[in-house]
Formats: sequence, C-alpha cells, structure tokens
Amino acid sequence: MKKILILGGLATLFACNQKQSITIKGKIENPASDIVTLYNPTLDKTDTLSFNQEDGTFMAEFPLEKDYFVRIINGETAVPLYIEPGNDLVLNFDVKALNENQENPATISGHGSENSSFLWKLNEINIEEGMRTLLTKPATSFDSLVQDNYAKKTKAIEEIKNKPAYSTTFLDKISLITKIEMAEKYHYYNIYHPRFAPQDTTPIPDRFNEYGKDIPLDNAAYFNEIRQYKGHVMRTYRQQIDDKLKGLNIDRFSINYTNRNFDEIIALNAAQEIKDELGKWLISSYSYRADSIKEIIEKRYTEVLRNEKYLQEFEQMLKTINSLQPGTTAPAFAYPDMEGNMVTSKDLAGKVIYIDVWATGCGPCRQELPHLKELEEQLHDQQVAFVSISVDRNKEAWEKLIKEKEMKGYQLHAPGGWNAQIVKDYAIQGIPRFILIDKEGKLVDPNTTRPSNPETKEKILKLLNS
Repeated sequence: MKKILILGGLATLFACNQKQSITIKGKIENPASDIVTLYNPTLDKTDTLSFNQEDGTFMAEFPLEKDYFVRIINGETAVPLYIEPGNDLVLNFDVKALNENQENPATISGHGSENSSFLWKLNEINIEEGMRTLLTKPATSFDSLVQDNYAKKTKAIEEIKNKPAYSTTFLDKISLITKIEMAEKYHYYNIYHPRFAPQDTTPIPDRFNEYGKDIPLDNAAYFNEIRQYKGHVMRTYRQQIDDKLKGLNIDRFSINYTNRNFDEIIALNAAQEIKDELGKWLISSYSYRADSIKEIIEKRYTEVLRNEKYLQEFEQMLKTINSLQPGTTAPAFAYPDMEGNMVTSKDLAGKVIYIDVWATGCGPCRQELPHLKELEEQLHDQQVAFVSISVDRNKEAWEKLIKEKEMKGYQLHAPGGWNAQIVKDYAIQGIPRFILIDKEGKLVDPNTTRPSNPETKEKILKLLNS
C-alpha cells in the first residue's frame, strides 16, 4: 500500500515563523488522478501530496499564519475552502458527482469547517437562468432577478453574522465578494445586452453603471487574495483609462495610444501589485500587435512591471517568439484523440499541417468551427492535416461539443489548459490561434489567418502545390 506523502514544500507554503498547525484530511470518490494538490491563490503556490488510491484517502498538515481561501484539486476538479490557523478539517468529495452537478457532492466537518460549509451554501444561491440568458432579458426583468438574488445572499450572511463559529474576517470577505458579483452582472449587462438582444431598443438605465463604484480599490491584501476583488479592481482601472483615452480621440491601434496606456498606468495612485497586473494585461497582446507597437512594448515594459515572475515570463515569451521564424522546424506535438490514441506531428510527416488551438468556452473559437469544418470538407482529399488541439480543462465539455458539431480532422486534447506544452511552445496568449506548417515540418506561419479568411485556403493550396 502506498503511504500518504506530504512533500516538504507544504511546511513552508504558508509558514515563516512559529504558527498554529492546520490539518486537512479526507477521502475522494471516483478520483480523476492519483495526485491531490493544495493551491493558495494569495501566494500563487501549489503543493502536492501523494494520494492513496487504494482507499481514496489524503491528508495535509502544515503551520499557518493567517486565514486564506484555498482549493483542494484532483484532476480538473477543485473544491474551495476557507482555512484558519488551528483548523482540523475533514473533506470528502466525489469527483464524478461534482462534475455532473449532482446534489451534495462534497461534505466538510471538523473544527473550523463552518466557514467553508457556508461558502458552498452561498455559491448554491444562484439565479436559475444561465448568464447568457440573463443578459438577454429586458432591463426591468434582469434588474429584478439580480436584486432578488443579492438580497437572498446578503440575508444569508446577516443570519450568521453574530454566531461565534463564523470568522468575522471571512464574513467581511464574503460580503465583499457578494457585492462585487452583483456589480459584475450589471457590468456585463451594459456590454453584452445590446449584442445578445439587438431587438431590445430600450435604453439601459444609467444607474446600471453605478454598481460597484463605492467599492474601494486600494486593498492590496484583498487584491492578492480574492479573485473577484482583483477582477473588479482591474476592470475599474482599465475602464477609467479607456474612457480617458476615448475622450482624447486617440486611435486604439496607434503608437500614441500604447504610449498613453503606459503613462496612465505609471501615473496611477495604486499599489505596485495593481500596476503589475495592469502592465501584464497591457503587454499580453504583444504577439498580435504591429511591429511599431511591439517596439514600444519592448522599450517600456520595465517601466510598469516590477514583478520578477512577470518580467521573466515576458522575456521568455520574447525569446520563444523570436525562435519561431518561418523556415525553422516546428515544435513537435503529441496529444491523445477522443479514443485515447496518441497523435504526433511525426505521424503527419509529409502533409501540410493546419493547427487550431482552441477551447469550447472561447466565443471566437466557436465562431470559426463552421468555417474550419467547411475548409476540411473542401480539402479532404488533399495531403493536408487539420489538427484541432483543445486546451479545455473540462475534457467532457470538449468531447460533447466535438460530437454535437460532428467535427472532422484530428481532434486532440492538451492536458493542463493554459499550462499545456503547445501554449508554451508557441507563446500563445490568446485563442483561437492558428499555425501553418509545411510538408517538411517547417514553420510557415506561427500565427496564421483564420479559416473564415479566404486567404487561408489559398495559403494551404500554395503549400500543397509547392
């Protein structure tokens, strides 16, 4: 029998000085892998412990300085927890039941379990309609549903506020998250309702723009810890900068616009952590920009970035992009298809290869699927391999969509999502990403045109006839 092994990093994941210990143990039904990890978003660290597949048990014990949101992860399934020094938690969950949204797929007990249990309960108070359906509704109906949902959640929080089992810090954080999630719905309604419901010409109320404006933007600790708060702060600052530059009538694709973005971030009265994230966002489109804009980004990125990790990532990306020159050997790939058969670039030697890196949750990716299918049908008798590589974390969603759309060609799945090797090999920062490789395995274009572009067929035919 394998023993449960706690890797040494866990002892230092949260600890520097003498602190109280915390224990998390439990059992996993229908595990997706033999590894269980504990992820702390605040420290952006993951620690791994071995998992006893014979009886499904796992355990972690480590010193803890303060309270944190963490996630216990098995395969692609994550269970959120809120932990505090001194907690002794027992977590049992069924991976299959969680993925299928069955009732009561996880249970938690033990000292300090109340906060996590309430976190799950609050997450279950949802609006029945999915987000897209919600955003198509008339403003009055949308407003009523969102306000009713917010009232239910705040009532649930109020009912436990004076109970000693619940941490005051936790309740403050969860109240903030609830408010942000409500404001976020109004934010998305302003953006997407005109697109999703073009027949509705009723003006969106001005007050829809006001939700969330009273939330302070200067809590650096929350920015690092709370995903929803970070998202709100980023959206707010980006909107402020965008509105300011719009007012100056500056072309969004100009050198001046990029320079002004750098200037605005530098001038912000905000914590450096926030400037780092805004800077990372600003340079994230580097590979898609014109050479003149790339030059500005390369010249100025160190003016906004201080985070050593982000600096190293950007510099590695530059190195990778510079290595992906036309005529160089294309990075090799090897990924399984829906039947589990491994398909490699070596298997496709002698063919023109057109790669689509995509995911089911990506709108622009899905818009290209009919065009890709049509292109495959037009060239099905040619020496060309259409290779779709999904970076979906939810493998089941990928399999379902492939069957529904009756997609042809090579349908492959890259484990690891945005950490997949093909993402690293091509320094991919956005999807869909299309890659064209010639019959000799040489790169033609590491960021080529989409299937919807008529030039794509012409490029492939030219390579086939060369």
